[in-house]
Amino acid sequence: MKEDALLFNYARGPVVDENVVIKALEDGKIAGHISDFPSPKLIDHDKVLLTPHLGASTAESEENCACMAVKELKGYLEYGNITHSVNFPNVESIPTVWVHTRLIVINKDTPGMIGLMSNILGKHDINIMSYTNKSNGTLGYNIIDTASAVSPEVCKEIEAVDGVIRTRVIPVKSGFNITI
Repeated sequence: MKEDALLFNYARGPVVDENVVIKALEDGKIAGHISDFPSPKLIDHDKVLLTPHLGASTAESEENCACMAVKELKGYLEYGNITHSVNFPNVESIPTVWVHTRLIVINKDTPGMIGLMSNILGKHDINIMSYTNKSNGTLGYNIIDTASAVSPEVCKEIEAVDGVIRTRVIPVKSGFNITI
């Protein structure tokens, strides 16, 4: 390691042996240490910069995380939106036109999927009012707003396409009518 290197520790306090860090600082083996784990040994050292530890286990953060989880789950159940997912692309679509049905299609991210799904819907005289597609490089996630109902038979036809993993229909009885 270069002697002008800085050592950062934002993982866990015990990951770093403070006595070794102080000796390395005093011997000039490292130029500085930056951490959010203050201790009596590090607080007054002139080559140590300590920042606040903003751990996620405070009462406030736990409440905020719970509220966020409820909001995100509600967004998925009501609209099919996905946010902060580990294995799906983030996609949010707020309907801005009258729609009858929202169709969700999850597929492998392969060329031609959007065209195949659009053609199946068109073949059944289902008008697409809005189409949102996002990919994470592995999976495609589609939110398709339609002017009419999407029957279970149409969903089965879409699911029969090689690469389609799942469909989900979110019926909207009175239609979305959101003005921004």
